[in-house]
Amino acid sequence: TQNMVDGFRANLGANTLRLPINPASVGTALRKSYRATIDAATASGDKVILSYWEAPTAKDGKIDDVAAWNQMRDTVTAEYRTNPRVYFEPMNEPFGYSLSDWAAVCTGWLARHADVPRDHVVVSGTGYNDNVTGVGATQALNGTLLSLHSYGYWGSATTEADWIANLLPRIGGYAY
Repeated sequence: TQNMVDGFRANLGANTLRLPINPASVGTALRKSYRATIDAATASGDKVILSYWEAPTAKDGKIDDVAAWNQMRDTVTAEYRTNPRVYFEPMNEPFGYSLSDWAAVCTGWLARHADVPRDHVVVSGTGYNDNVTGVGATQALNGTLLSLHSYGYWGSATTEADWIANLLPRIGGYAY
């Protein structure tokens, strides 16, 4: 595990790992491997973002099983909430939720884990995590970090100006 973390840094210049988690990775034998990876990365000075990914069998952009999700999140948060290098992302690509429903999921997570500093919570943008203007404007999410995915192959951008024109409306005033 340490070799993998060192390789990311040496070969890619990476200082942050974003790891997908789900109840199977937290509540089974896989947990030992995940913990080893998280611990190796943070001990090396890297940051780790733990992001829930739904099961490949569901793929509806919603939390598969809320009770299992809460249990998984409670376990991971209890283990790492005091580690300043660990960040928590309630869900990756919440495309099944409207903005108001997604904001409610996130504010519920924040209330349940109020002891996690808000600047260690990464809130995915709406859709395929491709627009942060709505979550950024949601006052209940103030102080959290925003996450945006840019899928260039979805558009027809061929110039820097095209890329900027595509990206800016989805970031709004929340850059930097």
